[in-house]
Amino acid sequence: MTLLAPLHRRLRRLLRRRRWLRWLAGLTPLGTAILWFLGAAFLLDWLLHLNQVQRLVIWLAGGVALLWAYRRYGWPWVHGKESELDVALWVQRQARVDSDVVAALQFESPEAASWGSVQLEQAVIEQAARLTPQLPLDEGLPKKPIQRRTVLLACTAAGALVVWAIWPIHVQIFLARLFLSNRPYPTKTQIQWVKVNDHFIPPGTADCWVIEGQPVRVELLAAGQLPQEGRMELAIPSTGARTRLPLRPLCPKAGTDSQADRLLPEQPNPQASGATGPRIKTPPVREQPASGPKEHNELHLRDSALYVGGLDRLSDPAWMKIYLGDAWTDPILLQLTPLPRIELVMEVQPPDYAQDADVPKGRFPGLCQLAVVEGSRVQVYISSDKRLREATLQIEEKTYPMRPADTAEAVDQPTSASQNLAGAHQTEAGQTYWWTLPTMGTPLEAVVSPLQFTIQVKDEHGLRLEHPVQGFLRILPDLAPRVSASQRTARILPTARPRISYEASDDFGIGKVSLLRQVVRSDGSTAEDELVVYQLASGQKLQKNHQATVQVPLDSLRLKPGDQLRLTVRVEDYRGGRPGEVGLSEPLVFQVTDLAGILAAITEADRQLVQEYQEMIDRQLEVGGEKP
Repeated sequence: MTLLAPLHRRLRRLLRRRRWLRWLAGLTPLGTAILWFLGAAFLLDWLLHLNQVQRLVIWLAGGVALLWAYRRYGWPWVHGKESELDVALWVQRQARVDSDVVAALQFESPEAASWGSVQLEQAVIEQAARLTPQLPLDEGLPKKPIQRRTVLLACTAAGALVVWAIWPIHVQIFLARLFLSNRPYPTKTQIQWVKVNDHFIPPGTADCWVIEGQPVRVELLAAGQLPQEGRMELAIPSTGARTRLPLRPLCPKAGTDSQADRLLPEQPNPQASGATGPRIKTPPVREQPASGPKEHNELHLRDSALYVGGLDRLSDPAWMKIYLGDAWTDPILLQLTPLPRIELVMEVQPPDYAQDADVPKGRFPGLCQLAVVEGSRVQVYISSDKRLREATLQIEEKTYPMRPADTAEAVDQPTSASQNLAGAHQTEAGQTYWWTLPTMGTPLEAVVSPLQFTIQVKDEHGLRLEHPVQGFLRILPDLAPRVSASQRTARILPTARPRISYEASDDFGIGKVSLLRQVVRSDGSTAEDELVVYQLASGQKLQKNHQATVQVPLDSLRLKPGDQLRLTVRVEDYRGGRPGEVGLSEPLVFQVTDLAGILAAITEADRQLVQEYQEMIDRQLEVGGEKP
């Protein structure tokens, strides 16, 4: 420990105090200026309802003013930097002593040994050590300006706290608007939400897309103090025209239970996966508590009213601002856009067995109704001249999402129909957007019955079709096979193999031919079985017409004289993996007899033949005259 250690401590303490007082004197004017600026900006923003650009200009001007104020009143106090020697020199002047204090501090450095007499340096150090208790501890700074600045900052801060305590919501909103938020200050009338043509406009949104030349409907839900009427002001930049349109309550008396129920947010139905038309969920009007959201909404909406207004058509973009009571909205730019032009294209792929038949196949652009073969796969495409956010296809009560399709997938096909399609859908900008429905797991994967579908889209601006695209698929008639059969004799022996002939025809092809054998015993009992006589082999070409003569084996039936045999030709057409339709011939009836019965039948046939010949002779004689 050196002799000047106490002196060093006193000087460092004095240096810290002087530095703290300098910063206090330099920063209190800046703090006061910031609070004054925030107060003035709050007052201007509250009274004049400044927009973002105006607020940004004020913030920039305020920043420049604060910088000037700090430069003018704060910087002179803090820009200098004092050292321990500077404080020692000031203390030496205040104590009115010789330069022993500063000299002693300098002689304490290691380089002092080379400056001169060491005894003289030591004597100076000892003299300075003896003077240390007598040195003044006053900071030497003017205290009245510092006190005034501190008191002014304290009073300003107290006033700011009072304002915050009285108008806490206003201050919170001002702080949000300080960062260019568009939150409005509290008003007696609160605008909960705004919808344009059933499209919810989020707070702070600067634009909204509406259909060119179509009516514009504006809805507004308000709470609090509800005026009899509001207004919407439209300004058209292209012409400079301005107009005011009224907003009137939907119901004369607000706050009824029926109106509150109607204004509650729409709850999604988990069983309904979609709809043909646009559905807009009404946003919740307030932040919901963890329990009882519906009851909270009902309580709030009973003090609300729905205001409605609009205009018949809008032909130019316009700025819209809504005023209701003492509340208003930020300007909303109504931009115009046409609805997307949607064209339907259906690609039909008939079943394999009907590929070579004269049936609809390939692509059919622009057709909304088609007749297809049962089991055909139908791929649905749509083309749009605008970008789409989503597209859905609905069949009965089920909705299927469509997906974007590549241009090559949608257009580049070798058929002439697709070449015509590619030329038919070029927009003026040369851009067409394609969507398709994956058929897997949908009724379009294999159309087995007539069906109707509707297509609804949402474009890049959130607009939907006023009338969804509709399509209808009919089933081409695929009749059951036609079949006829004939027999040579009606009486057979039990061990006979009678011959029968049949002819079958079908619209697309014969898949199977079989004989249904039915035996009626003499005691009245019956027995049946089926004998396959033709089966379409794998890879075999389909035949629309098939005829053959077959010998029917009867050994397995164990026939006896007196039994009756019925043979029916059963023909089933081919329909791929689906069951075919069946056609039956008229039954061929055979009487089972013995040899004597066969001979008796032949004799009876000869007798009938002789009788027929005699009748023919008699008719010829009657033509020629009487018998001789």
